[in-house]
Amino acid sequence: MNWKSGGVYANGAYNYDISPTRTNRPFPVPKESSAKCYGVYHGFWTRYNIRGAGWATWDKGQKTLRGNSTRCFGHGLTGWYFEYFDEPDSNGYEWLAKFNSPVFTEARCYANNKVQKWAGGPSNDGCH
Repeated sequence: MNWKSGGVYANGAYNYDISPTRTNRPFPVPKESSAKCYGVYHGFWTRYNIRGAGWATWDKGQKTLRGNSTRCFGHGLTGWYFEYFDEPDSNGYEWLAKFNSPVFTEARCYANNKVQKWAGGPSNDGCH
């Protein structure tokens, strides 16, 4: 899961103490990533709502979830929205991503967990 919890960085005669400033992260630390994905068909596109924990958080999903989505289906991702919560929601999810993709991408990119797995997420949820 590669969670960071601080430490000390030594550089020559200097020591730097590194401490995360957030105090509201899940504890105990999750041992695996989790997600919930919903896709809703709208004629020419599908609108996705994906919630997750333990992945796609370090860059607001820009290189992980968004980049791997376009890797799967090419151009056409629109309406990108990403929110990283101050505290995990009632189901333990840390963030929410919403976006549109071209029609017919759910089965080949999300229902089979291809994009989620490429982005470091779980490989057992699928998109409904």
